[in-house]
Amino acid sequence: MLSNNAPPLVTGEILFSEDLASFSGATVNVYLEDVSSLDAPSNIVAKQVIPDINHEIGTENRVEFALKGEIADIRASYSIRVHVSRRKDEQIHRGDCISTESYPVLTFGYPHQVSVRVREVK
Repeated sequence: MLSNNAPPLVTGEILFSEDLASFSGATVNVYLEDVSSLDAPSNIVAKQVIPDINHEIGTENRVEFALKGEIADIRASYSIRVHVSRRKDEQIHRGDCISTESYPVLTFGYPHQVSVRVREVK
């Protein structure tokens, strides 16, 4: 069992660029995923939900996260994925913001800290 005092596996920040449209009350879902299998969906290893996030166009915002959990396989590949939901669900809708690049972490020399840029779903 994982202790609440255990250090986070991955820490980082989500970057909201100044050209993103304004929004308020969004829910941020940050996922640590095992992406080892190319022929299968990724498995969620850890997740953090951050409620009530606001952003104003013309400003660059940063939201910090810390994912706790345990990695089962040090030979696996892990990646961070972010979904900013304006509807407060896990479905991706137009107007939400998502990470569109790969952010590998933890194994094979990849870091334990990462900055994730999100883009608006058009």
